[in-house]
Amino acid sequence: MQLIFVYVELDNEDVGKPVGDYFGITGDAPQVIGYTGNDDGMKFVFAQDLTFENLKAFGEGFLEEKLKAFYKYDPIPKNNDSDLKIIVGNNFHDIVLDESNDVQLEIYAPWCGHCQALEPTYNKLAKYLRDIDSLVITKMDGTTNKHPKAKE
Repeated sequence: MQLIFVYVELDNEDVGKPVGDYFGITGDAPQVIGYTGNDDGMKFVFAQDLTFENLKAFGEGFLEEKLKAFYKYDPIPKNNDSDLKIIVGNNFHDIVLDESNDVQLEIYAPWCGHCQALEPTYNKLAKYLRDIDSLVITKMDGTTNKHPKAKE
């Protein structure tokens, strides 16, 4: 067996809603998601008309590892000039993986007590080190942003 298809009713509060939230599914229209499993948890969104040919091509692309993975992310901040830079899935590569800088990245969860306790100290660190041009202090909400190079 190479592919398993599962149908989930998203309006089911006990099962469907948590599954939809996990996969980032919104709206009422049927959606097809390819998922590699729990080891790496890569997700692939089928974004074409639901036809047999398109679905077959999606399945083949999934099995041949030719699809581009989907990672959820917040919008890129319009103003990211503070001492502590905000990272989202879509600017991760440009800031965190920029080899011209040394980057300190905190991946946090807003509800995490340890993360909340660290925040004032982390903000002070960013302010204290702001004059070092090659050093960038950053943080990313790990509950709403994903990137293949970011491991939680």
